[in-house]
Amino acid sequence: MTESTRTFKRLGEGTYTCFLNRITTGTTKSGKPRTSFAFKVCDGEDKGEFVWDNVTCDTEIGMAVLVKKFNALVPDLGMPAIAPGDMASVETVAKIVTDAAGSRRFKVRVTKNDKGFDKVYAEVL
Repeated sequence: MTESTRTFKRLGEGTYTCFLNRITTGTTKSGKPRTSFAFKVCDGEDKGEFVWDNVTCDTEIGMAVLVKKFNALVPDLGMPAIAPGDMASVETVAKIVTDAAGSRRFKVRVTKNDKGFDKVYAEVL
């Protein structure tokens, strides 16, 4: 079974040691631009599973959150601000961050917000 056809387990709240598997861009069901981070768990009972983090990129706040996440993954690059909806720049930066992250390991913490949605925080180990 390939990664694209397997069923993924939704991981609960907790802290996981992960690699950055990929960053993709696309749109939400309502058509808003979105960036998704896929972190692959590299040890423990959830090894091989994924932690997903999605950021909607249609507002200044959303883009600021996205740039903050990029900077947390590769702090030495110092990402600049990106205009809301500028997905061409997001795709370019996503590739730079993915390449720069390489085989770095990250501590990825998953919590729930007040509406029950996942909040994901990642930092370099």
